[in-house]
Amino acid sequence: MPDEMRAELVSFPCQFAKGLEKAGKIRVQKAKRVLFSGVGGSTLPADLLSIYLPNLNTAVHKDYGVPAWVDSSTLVFISSYSGNTEETLSSLAPALKKGAKTIAVTNGGKLAERAEKQGVPIVLVPHAVQPRCATGYFFSSFVGVLENSGMVKGKKCELLRLGAWLAEKNPGLEKAGKTLGKKLAHRIPVIYSSTAWWPVARTCKIKFNENAKTPAFWNVFPELNHNEMVGFTNPRAPFSFIFLEDPADNPRVKKRMAIMKGLMEKKGLPVHLVKMQGKTVLEKMFSTTLVGDWASYYMALETGVDPAPVEMVEEFKKKMG
Repeated sequence: MPDEMRAELVSFPCQFAKGLEKAGKIRVQKAKRVLFSGVGGSTLPADLLSIYLPNLNTAVHKDYGVPAWVDSSTLVFISSYSGNTEETLSSLAPALKKGAKTIAVTNGGKLAERAEKQGVPIVLVPHAVQPRCATGYFFSSFVGVLENSGMVKGKKCELLRLGAWLAEKNPGLEKAGKTLGKKLAHRIPVIYSSTAWWPVARTCKIKFNENAKTPAFWNVFPELNHNEMVGFTNPRAPFSFIFLEDPADNPRVKKRMAIMKGLMEKKGLPVHLVKMQGKTVLEKMFSTTLVGDWASYYMALETGVDPAPVEMVEEFKKKMG
């Protein structure tokens, strides 16, 4: 499985073109706002989308059912890679009952079956080792439908350019991630970024949880300087910090990072700086998440862990019935 996971990361840049292809010509009319309903790896792309399309009226629902405000003017993406996630399945019927413009995004399962019976359009995303490995498929599928529907313009071309750029940069990103992952072995990662990049910090945190099978945490500057950092007054575990640095961050945030780095190093806690690469939002976002992917992958290998399976999740689902 480590080899299969590595192959997934190497080929990740190709996901954007394939996701757009799967979205095809699926479209809706006169949607005023967008809801992404799903949990886990199937909605990580929706969080990232909020950075890319900040002017689009979007929300992410990670629970049962749908929010009360959903109506006939809402585009609802029912997003579940497996198609069998109970929380997500529970949102299909309420969305249709409220007259929402509903689209299923899945690799199959019960969601595909129910959507087909209800006449709901289906974006059938390609196979991936795990849902968290299908971020590019979901992200580009969402964008494809949004552009088909006239809610955004020119984004498909941007994603195709992104895929080509990432393919060129990925060997260097792997090298950076490998170096970081080895340094993090047997430590607890804490990922910090500026507020603007919170979905990237959170996504990286989740990859450490699921790939390296380790606790990991995330937060944002400047908020963490008013509370969380005090918790490291007397460190009770081998924490290591990862600061995601955007050259365009507020100068005061950059100063906060520098001061925080010094304070933590005095406590004997390592701080690793990851400079976000690229010029565009897309480039910075996905190059950084790829470094996180590679770091968590190599951290897993360094500690003798198979990065692919999530046995605790599967056991939990069985106990839920």
